[in-house]
Amino acid sequence: MKAKQIIAAAVLTLTGAAAFAAGGEAYVSFPMPDTFSHSAVSNKTKAEVQTELVQARAEGQLVGGEQYVSTVGKKTTSTLSRAEVKAEAIKSAKNGSRNTEYSFGG
Repeated sequence: MKAKQIIAAAVLTLTGAAAFAAGGEAYVSFPMPDTFSHSAVSNKTKAEVQTELVQARAEGQLVGGEQYVSTVGKKTTSTLSRAEVKAEAIKSAKNGSRNTEYSFGG
């Protein structure tokens, strides 16, 4: 029995390796710009850029993807009681309906 398991594992490993080796191109193909291969040229020093960043943050400006909004410490209120939410969920489950606003992957 152990020999069969070893043989099966070896066959599956080799089959998987062959499947990965067969693909010559990435699954998603898109053109890569040549700009990544060149070094950036700037008229400002690193210190000047860092000073501008500190100043922008002090003025409350959003800088480079800092648009994350934390919900920690913020209270949210619902207009429904726990019993109403529970009854709505049971009714929805019995009807086979679902809330598409919160539907993920299907």
